[in-house]
Amino acid sequence: RQAEEKAEKAYLEYRFADVVTSLTNLMTNDLSAYYLDYAKDILYIERKNDSERRAVQTVLHTYADVLVRLWAPILAHTAEEINDILQLDEESIHLTDFAKVELEVDEEQILADMKQLLAVRKDVLKALEEKRAAGEIKKSLEAAVKLHVDPETRALFDKYVPKLAQWLIVSDAEFVDDELPQYEASQVLVDKAAGHACPRCWNFTTAENEDGLCDRCAAIVAEEAE
Repeated sequence: RQAEEKAEKAYLEYRFADVVTSLTNLMTNDLSAYYLDYAKDILYIERKNDSERRAVQTVLHTYADVLVRLWAPILAHTAEEINDILQLDEESIHLTDFAKVELEVDEEQILADMKQLLAVRKDVLKALEEKRAAGEIKKSLEAAVKLHVDPETRALFDKYVPKLAQWLIVSDAEFVDDELPQYEASQVLVDKAAGHACPRCWNFTTAENEDGLCDRCAAIVAEEAE
């Protein structure tokens, strides 16, 4: 909603370069580098009608709905091509209004909570990069992460992050009470994950299912084969 309000205000003041900068930063930093990176595991691996997968699809459709309208005055032909696919307006995207995002939540509180959670994620990314630089892992899914955070931050994880390893894009993650190497917002320890890479989701697993699948993928494939 903030991006929509900021872009619309800039349009009214003829600050078109500010619109481009704002939307590009949103798509690069928030959508591509964070949300899509995290959500692709859910989109590619979960069951077709899994509730989490459908929720991600809903978020992405909302993103597309908002962004294509905001870009339309600048990327006129591209926006029209996207509209031909999404059918946001039967005649033309240029005959629609900017999308109004209505959120029945405490937006400021959620932003504050996510800022705290993302600070921990930044610590984990730094720890992972150190392991890559040392040659101990090649990619994040080869890692197993241990986290030590304060009780307030742990409560936020319990509220917003039901699957810690998936959110961190590692094969295994857990909270511990032990003292670990200190980073800016949390304590983090990264080890090499045990087992082998599942050929379907690429998470490391010690499971011994047919074709080397992890338990999660084996269950999904078996269900879809029925």
